[in-house]
Amino acid sequence: MKQPLEITFRDVERTPALEALIHREAAKLEKVHDNLIRIRIAVEKPHEHQDSGNPYRIRLEIHAPKSPEIIVTRDPRDEEMHKPLEAVLRDAFKAARRSLKKGEVRTPRPEKGCRRVPG
Repeated sequence: MKQPLEITFRDVERTPALEALIHREAAKLEKVHDNLIRIRIAVEKPHEHQDSGNPYRIRLEIHAPKSPEIIVTRDPRDEEMHKPLEAVLRDAFKAARRSLKKGEVRTPRPEKGCRRVPG
């Protein structure tokens, strides 16, 4: 990768284990596409007292040369109520790998921002 991995944590404790997991998963992305420019990841816990759904939100932005950026998001959903953060991170990176393998990219829409890559 040409630029260092950018990791942002919002209302989630930054731990060496989480950072190591993110770096391992980013390395897997580089095996799929060896010319990535930048990967940004945001890990957040949007609601402190949430009654349903997974409490974590993940957003990956992947930039490669001559390609629009790939955006992968994982938002809280009811069927993933008790899914641990590590599993949500792995799922997001897995979706990103599938998108890179397929050459599937999503471009920003002027009126709505960026579309989600289906997981």
